[in-house]
This record gives sequence, structure tokens and C-alpha cells, in this order.
Amino acid sequence: MQHAYKTTDLTRNDLNVVKRLLGRSLQNDEAVEVIARKLTDLSDEVESRRRAAARILQLAKGKSLHGVAVRDLIDEGRRL
Repeated sequence: MQHAYKTTDLTRNDLNVVKRLLGRSLQNDEAVEVIARKLTDLSDEVESRRRAAARILQLAKGKSLHGVAVRDLIDEGRRL
């Protein structure tokens, strides 16, 4: 979810958070883009990637696709 705000539109709490994140004060007419993600979304994404990586490695053990080892296909995909 993305939203762009002018500093004059931010609440005092939001303005303080943005100042702390940037490490500086903001100008009155400065526009700020806020990208917010829920922590649960991030942890779900990390867990999903971990499971996918484990599954790919499991499938890659000695398997082939049309005579090409899956491990070779993974390595080729990483190079691209």
C-alpha cells in the first residue's frame, strides 16, 4: 500500500516517526511517500520463501527434466 503525503497533512505522531526514520527535519512543503507493510505480511513472505527454497533443493536432488539435471537448471536460473 503506497500513499504520498505532504508534511502539512501528517499528524504530529506521523511527522515525528518520519523525522526519526529520515534522521532529519522536513520542509513544510516537502512530499513524503509512505510504504507500509504489516509485519505479519513480511513474516509470512519470509516463511513462504524459506519453504519454497527447501522444496526446490529437495526436488533438485538427483532429478532431471528432459535429460537436464534440475540442479543445473537452478544454477542457470541464478545466472540469468
